[in-house]
Amino acid sequence: MTNARDVEPFWSLCTKLESIHMAATTIATCDSKLANLLFPNTQSLELRLLGCDGNLDQFDLIRLFPRLEELKCYSSFRDRSLGKFAQVIAQDSWPSLEKLSLGYGATDENVSPILEGVQRITSLDLSDCHFGPRSFQALQRHFSTLVELSFRECSGVQGEVFQKIMCLSPRLEILKCNKIPANDVVNGEQWVCLSLKTLQVCFRFGRGDQYLQHLVFERLATLVHLECLDIGNYSFYQENPILEPLDLRLRSGLGTLSSLTNIKFLSFYGTEQALETNEALWMLENWKNLQTVSGELNRNGTVKNTLVGILQACEVRVRE
Repeated sequence: MTNARDVEPFWSLCTKLESIHMAATTIATCDSKLANLLFPNTQSLELRLLGCDGNLDQFDLIRLFPRLEELKCYSSFRDRSLGKFAQVIAQDSWPSLEKLSLGYGATDENVSPILEGVQRITSLDLSDCHFGPRSFQALQRHFSTLVELSFRECSGVQGEVFQKIMCLSPRLEILKCNKIPANDVVNGEQWVCLSLKTLQVCFRFGRGDQYLQHLVFERLATLVHLECLDIGNYSFYQENPILEPLDLRLRSGLGTLSSLTNIKFLSFYGTEQALETNEALWMLENWKNLQTVSGELNRNGTVKNTLVGILQACEVRVRE
């Protein structure tokens, strides 16, 4: 804001809002009157690319919202600010907070005390953070309440973490993850998150691991409520050439997924697939609710065009 006279009435009006979203802006020195306000009606707060001038920081802003149920921070937290947030959250300052998103480089040391301090977490997004052993230890006590969990572009999430989440989070409905070695999935206990509706994970197969394809398909077949299956590779970095994705062909085990009758969205963007007519026909026959297929079906242009025609004729959108 450039006119200081407008600041106080503006923020006073905002105290009546239930949801506030601040993006690509700076809380300037003239906004220091914020420190004298409370936002008792605000249940959802999102801070995206937010800067703070003067003595204010993000923690000073967040503490003005005592009834938060959802907090999204996609801005660079100062370490001091994160430390204060972790300390105060442990004092039950936000008793209703259960949906939390942290981004932009928060470290394992930053994240773990926050996860320890929150009383209950149903939704957690740690995209672009570093998730280490301390964070994982702190997260485990929330496994029984987690409904949504996102680790997109989150370093430190290994196959062991993914497997434990799948085996110990019975209420989970949405899980978004990075690339996971296939052998870490098939060698563990059975999954219990059978209410899962959205799964985003790129299974990696090394050279000689193709026998694991059927075993991964068998695991996926237990997720009978799944509506969105995304096995795409969204990494910006060159993938190791010996690592291969899940092969969506019948000969590799696709037929095992006939139990997933609720599938609406299938994505394999960024992977190399070689689907044929029989795979497209199988999907249409077994997945009656299929709406969208995303990714390159086949590198052969003629085959790809045929498959696109088959799917589109049945009103299935194809996105490459």
